[in-house]
Amino acid sequence: MTVTASPVDDSRASRSPAQRPAAFAWIDAVKGIAILWIVLNHITEQIFGGPLIANPSAHWAPLGARIAQLAPIGNGVLSIPENILRYVGWAGDQGVGLFIVATGFLLTYNALHSPPTYALAPFLRRRALRLYPLWLTAHLFFVATFLVLGFGMTPFRWETYASALGLRFMPPVFAYFAPAWWYFGLALQLYLIFPFMLAALKRYGATRVLMVSVVLGCALRLIGLYTFGNYAGEWSRGAIVLAQLPVYAFGIALGAWAFEAPLRFSEALRSSRLLFAAAGAYVAGNALSLTLWGMSVAPFLLAASAFFILASLLTRVGDGGSVRRGIQWCGRHSFSIYLAHQPFVTLFVSPHAPALRTVAACALAVVSSFSVALILERAASWGEERAGDAVGRYGITRFAIATLCIAMIGYGACIAADVAVRQFDPQEVNGWGERPSLEPDPVVGWKLRPNETHRLRWVTYDYVSQANALGFPGPLYSIKKPPGTLRIMTLGDAFTSADGVDTVDAWPRVTETLMRSSMHRAVQVMNFGITGYGPNQYAAVTREYAPRYRPDLIVIGMFVNDFSDVTIPDEEFRSSIGFGRASPTGVRSVLALEQLRAWEQVRVAQPVHDALRRSPGTGYFYGGFQFIDRRQIPAWVRSSTGVEARYAQIGATALAWGGRTLIVLFPAPVQVCAPGDLPYYPRGMSLRDSSRFDDDFPQRATSRIARRLDMPFLDLRPTLRAASACPYQPHNMHLTAAGQRLAAHAIARFIERTRR
Repeated sequence: MTVTASPVDDSRASRSPAQRPAAFAWIDAVKGIAILWIVLNHITEQIFGGPLIANPSAHWAPLGARIAQLAPIGNGVLSIPENILRYVGWAGDQGVGLFIVATGFLLTYNALHSPPTYALAPFLRRRALRLYPLWLTAHLFFVATFLVLGFGMTPFRWETYASALGLRFMPPVFAYFAPAWWYFGLALQLYLIFPFMLAALKRYGATRVLMVSVVLGCALRLIGLYTFGNYAGEWSRGAIVLAQLPVYAFGIALGAWAFEAPLRFSEALRSSRLLFAAAGAYVAGNALSLTLWGMSVAPFLLAASAFFILASLLTRVGDGGSVRRGIQWCGRHSFSIYLAHQPFVTLFVSPHAPALRTVAACALAVVSSFSVALILERAASWGEERAGDAVGRYGITRFAIATLCIAMIGYGACIAADVAVRQFDPQEVNGWGERPSLEPDPVVGWKLRPNETHRLRWVTYDYVSQANALGFPGPLYSIKKPPGTLRIMTLGDAFTSADGVDTVDAWPRVTETLMRSSMHRAVQVMNFGITGYGPNQYAAVTREYAPRYRPDLIVIGMFVNDFSDVTIPDEEFRSSIGFGRASPTGVRSVLALEQLRAWEQVRVAQPVHDALRRSPGTGYFYGGFQFIDRRQIPAWVRSSTGVEARYAQIGATALAWGGRTLIVLFPAPVQVCAPGDLPYYPRGMSLRDSSRFDDDFPQRATSRIARRLDMPFLDLRPTLRAASACPYQPHNMHLTAAGQRLAAHAIARFIERTRR
C-alpha cells in the first residue's frame, strides 16, 4: 500500500485564520483539499489496491506492468465513475507535497512578517509543544482502543514507543500501525532544518536557495533510488528530509516572494499563463512518475504545480459558500484528521465488497475519522492544560520523576500480567508451542529432543511429550525383531504424535495394547509421528528408519492438511517452528511481555477484528475449512500428485522386505463436530452450503490415491462422528484423549481386518 501523510505544519503556531492576511485565506482551503485527497487515496487503495505509479521500491514491477495497471477497468458507462475514483484517489498521495509546500510557505511568511527568535533550540521547543500533545494523545487513544476492543496499537511492542517519540524514519516503524503516520517523522526534520534554511534565505535570497535545493535534492533522490535497495520506497516518500528538500524549498521561496512582493505574488496566482504552465508541469510530473529516474524530479514538479493550480483556482472564486467553509475547516483540523483517518479506513473498508456495502463502509470510516479527530483535539487540549498546571505547581523535575515512576509502575503491572498469562493461559510465542521439545534435523527436517520429557502448555493445552533415543515419541524397540512379533511403523503429524494429550495416550500406544490383547501375540507399534510432519517428512523418515527396523506394516496417519504440507519445504517449516529464536520461557521473553502480547492478540484483538470485519478468523484454520473450500480445492488437486508420489515411495520401500502400507485419514474437526461443539466455529458458515464447500473432497481424493497405489484406506469420519461427544479439542484442531482412543480402536480393527 502506498503510505501517505498529512499536515503537521500546525496553523496555530503560524497564525490563526483571523490573523492571517486575507490574501492568503486560501491556504486553509489548500490544506483541506490535500487532507481530503489523502483520505480518498487511502480509501481507494483499500478498495483497488495500491498503484505502481510514483511508488518505487526494491521490487518495483517492470515499466510495462506499471503502465498496464493504469488501463481502465470494467466496461460501459457505469465503469466511468469507478475509474475516475480510482485515478483521482491513486493520485491522492500527492497531497503530501501540498502539505510540505504549505509548511514551508507558512513558516517563512510568518518568520519574515513578524520575525521571532529562530534559534534552533527555542524554535524546536515551540514546535514540539505544538505537535507532540496531539501526537501522543493519538497514540494513547489507539493503545486504549487496543486494550479495550483489540483494535489499535499494542503497548507491548517497542515500535509503539519509537513511534510515540517520532522515530518514523526507522524501517520497522515507518509503516507501523498507521502507515500514513510516517510523515510526522519528516515534519520533525522539516522543522529541524528550517532555521538553517531561513538563515540561507536571508543571506542568499529565495531564488538561489531554491535552485541549489532543487539541484541538490533531485541528485540525492536519484542516488538513493538507485542505491538504497529495500529502503528505496521509504527514501522516495521522504523518510529522510533531503529527499523532499526541493519541495520544501519551493514552499519557503513562495513564502519569501509573498512577503517581499505581495501584490506581484497575488497577480502571479491569477496569471492564466502560469496556470497553463503549471498544468503542463503537472502532466509531465505524472508521466515521469512511471520511471525510476523520473522519480528524482517528479515529486517536485507535482507538488509545485498542484499547489499553484489549487492556489490559483481558489483565488479566483469567492470566500463564501458552505463547501468552501467546510474545506477550510478540514484544513484547520487537518493534523487531527490525518492522525485519525487511516486506522478507520483500514478497519471498515474491505476490498471486493459489494458496492452498497463499500459505500456504507466508506461513510462509516469518514464519520468515525472526523469524530475521533475532534475527540483527539479536545483530549490533547485538556492534557496540555493539566500537564501545564502540574509543571507549574511541582516544577519540571518533579513532574518528570512522577511521570517516570508511573511508567515504571505500569511496566511492572504488565510484567505481572505476563507472568499470570504464562501460569494460567499460556500462548504460542516465538514459534510453535511444541518448540521446547523439538530440534532441527538434517535428514527428516525436525524431531523431538532425544531422551527428553517435556511438559508443554500452550493455547489451552497441558500435556507431556516423551521422546526415545531416536527423537520420536514412545518406546524404542531393538533393531532385531523377536520371532513371531508383528512390528508396525506409524507415520503422521500432531494427530499421531500427538498434540494435546500425553504421549502414552496417543493412538499408536493404545493400538499396540489393543492388538496385543485381541491377537494374543507380541505387537510392537513404533511411533514415528512428529507434529507438523507431512508427506515429505513421512517419506524421509521411511527412507532413514524403515530399512533398519523392517516393519511388517507401515500406517500413514494422514491429516487433511497433507495436501498443503507437501508443498512446503523443510526450511520454511523450521523457520515457522522458531528454531534459532529466543527462548519463549526466558527472562528476555518475560521482559518483552511476549506472552501478554500474544494473549492480547489471541483473546482480544483477533476476535474483535474478526467480528468487525465479519471474518471467520482462526476458526477457518482450526476447523480445516480451507481443505473443503471449493475456492481452494483446485490447489489441493494439483498438490495431490505430490502426496501420491511420496506415498508411493513409502510403499515401495516397505515392499522391499515384503511389508505393506495402509492409509488412515483423520478428518477436519468441522467434518465431525457440530458448530456448537467448537467455540471457534465461524458464525454464518455452514457445510450445508454446497456451493461453497465440498465436504467429501479430502476423503475422495485420498481414496483415489489409495486405489491407484493399491493401499488399504480407512476413513475415520464414521468412527469419530459416532462419538457421544465431540472428539476434538474445543479450542484447537487436534483430538482429545477420548478421540485418540476411538481412533485407536478403529485402526486396530482395520489392521486386523486387512491382514486376514
